Amino acid sequence: MQFPNAEKGIKKIFASAVLEIIGAAGMVISAFITLVIAAMIEQGSVGEDSVTGLIGLIGIIGLAVSLILTLIAKILSIVGYAQASKDEGSFKIAISVSIAIIAVGILYLIFYNHEVLSNIISQIMDLLSLIVVIYVIQGIINLAEAIGDAKIIKRGKTLFILITILYGLTCVSNLIAAIFKDETASIIASSISLVAELFGTIQLIIYIVFLGKAKKMLKNN
Repeated sequence: MQFPNAEKGIKKIFASAVLEIIGAAGMVISAFITLVIAAMIEQGSVGEDSVTGLIGLIGIIGLAVSLILTLIAKILSIVGYAQASKDEGSFKIAISVSIAIIAVGILYLIFYNHEVLSNIISQIMDLLSLIVVIYVIQGIINLAEAIGDAKIIKRGKTLFILITILYGLTCVSNLIAAIFKDETASIIASSISLVAELFGTIQLIIYIVFLGKAKKMLKNN
């Protein structure tokens, strides 16, 4: 095997990405159940007293599971970057940026109730997370070039295009929402944001598949 450390590291990065997906799915499911129960209360299908505690319990469990899985995923990903960085330098930058995300995350918690600052900090966190993904992809492309796997290189470049489109749409949506306050602008911003979410889901799926293919590539070489 040419890159044993990278192979072990990318295994962990792949596992962390899967955990994040599971955590996000758990949050969406718990939120959906909460909305359904709230709608049933509004329609009078069930008594409010009988389900109020259940809604709270669902919300707490969903949030707790999501936070735990996210924390495990973050730790696992940083360990993966550290291992992979022994064979490819791009992962060292991913480690540094990941540490910066933790620091910015603490700032977000401090200024959570400040609408403007919390929004700015949230945007910075999104950008830093994007940078991590970019350097992970670039690291895998570098490894693929060393091995001579043209398919992985092509997949990586496709991901770069999707990420550029996604970030561009997100920036446009945020600018429209921030500058124009009328209802029409809000609808346009929401529509662009919805398209960005669709691209984000596609990009995330391709990214996980890409990590799986990279893991296989390194295992076979």
